[in-house]
Order: sequence, then structure tokens, then C-alpha cells
Amino acid sequence: MRTAAADEPAFPQYIASGSAISSRNTSLPTLLNYGDMDIVTTVDEAERVVENKITSNRADFIKVIVDQPGLDATQLSAIVRATHRHGKLAVAHATQSGSFTQAVDAGFDIISPVPIDGYIKPDGVTKIVERGIGIIPTLRFLQQGMPLWKVHNPQFDLSFAFAAVRTLHGAGARICAGTSANKSRPMTVPFGKGLYEELQLLTTAGLSNSEAIRAATCVPTALFGLRDRGSVNSGYRADLIMVEGNPLDDVASSSRIRRVWIQGVAVSHQ
Repeated sequence: MRTAAADEPAFPQYIASGSAISSRNTSLPTLLNYGDMDIVTTVDEAERVVENKITSNRADFIKVIVDQPGLDATQLSAIVRATHRHGKLAVAHATQSGSFTQAVDAGFDIISPVPIDGYIKPDGVTKIVERGIGIIPTLRFLQQGMPLWKVHNPQFDLSFAFAAVRTLHGAGARICAGTSANKSRPMTVPFGKGLYEELQLLTTAGLSNSEAIRAATCVPTALFGLRDRGSVNSGYRADLIMVEGNPLDDVASSSRIRRVWIQGVAVSHQ
């Protein structure tokens, strides 16, 4: 997909991590939509996996499962350090309040989604804001999976996720719109449509319509270092959509797309 996009200006660009890095012990139901994992058991092995993913597989960033039982603090820190040596971003998967704290302490650049078993500690919120850590809540995915996950752990509750977004947003954290779109039943989140649903959930969690739109445009492009897109500016890629209505008045109008341009090339939309 990445190669095809590079040869065709009317294709969107793809960035990817490949398989997530995980411990052999990790078996949480929230991971059921992951197709594959890179299992590591030692610090040396973790560093070798990062090296291989970046140099051989050309990973754009590194994704790590931080939820417990799983990788320990030493292994997590080693993965982050190895990732940063290559100038790449380290992204943590953390749905537990404890693992969320671990991800912050290990130095991850981005954490997704948000805790569903408790609240984020105040000092963790402070560190996230001070360090500019990006948060991708994927509320739509959490909403879809919650009925299944609660069977495994009755402590899981979507209210914790919304509380996390409200707290982080109120503190000034960088919130990005993401969906974990997938076709794995029963946790299917539709590609495309899931993003518009996510924007509405973010406004429910306290973001304004303008902030929700920014969470899907200029905030993630800045976070991922995509410096030529995300805003309408001179010299930027002309990746544009024309919608019916004003998303600043009604964020749902962002889904009523009438025309699409990628790098200034008009593409068909259905």
C-alpha cells in the first residue's frame, strides 16, 4: 500500500508500524483485533526486534503492548530508547490505568487508547501535558468492544474512557482522532464511517467541534511529524474535502462529503 501510494499522487499516504511488540504473557481481550505480535522476552531481544522492524521492515513507528501481564519496565524503557535512537516514535497500547502510568514513565511519545478500568493519576496527567505526549482515545473502538470485554473483566467501563478524555483535554493534552478501524467481529469498526463517529464521541467527551476537527487534522500531523499537511497553507499538500454544511456548527456534517482532493488531484467519492 505504501509503495503504491508513492507512485500515484491521487492515493492517500500510509504509515505503519507492522506487528506490535508484546510479551508472551499478554492475553487481554482488548487485543483480539491484532492480527499478529512480535514476542520478546529479554531486553536484548526487544532491542533487536526494534532494529529489525525499522531497518528491514521500514516501520514508520513502533507499537508496543504495555498492558499487563506483559513487558516489564526495563524492557519497555529499552524499546523506547532503541526506537528514539532511530528517530522514530514509540506508541503504547494501554487500556489499564496502571499500564497507562507505565507508558508515561517509560517515555512513550503516544498512548492509545485510554484506561477503561480506572482513572488516570493526576501526576500522570501532568507529565503527559508537560512532555507533549499524544493521546489517541479510540472511543468508538472502546464503545464497540465494551460488551465483550466486560464479560472478561466486569471492572471495565466506558465511563472511565470518557472521564480520561475530559481530564486530559481539560489539562491541555494533545488529543488525536483515531478509530482502530477493523473487520474483526464482534469488534468491527467501519473504515471511514468510524472516524466521523469518533469525532462525535470526542465532542461528547468535552472537545468543541473545532477541537474535534483539529484532532483529525493538524494535531495528529504535527504529532507524527507530517509537516506538509493537516492545515490549508501555502506549500502544503492539497489534501482537501468539501462537505455539505459547517462542521464547526455540526460536527456530523464532516461526514457529508461532496468532493475529495489528494495532493490537489480530484478523486471520486461514493
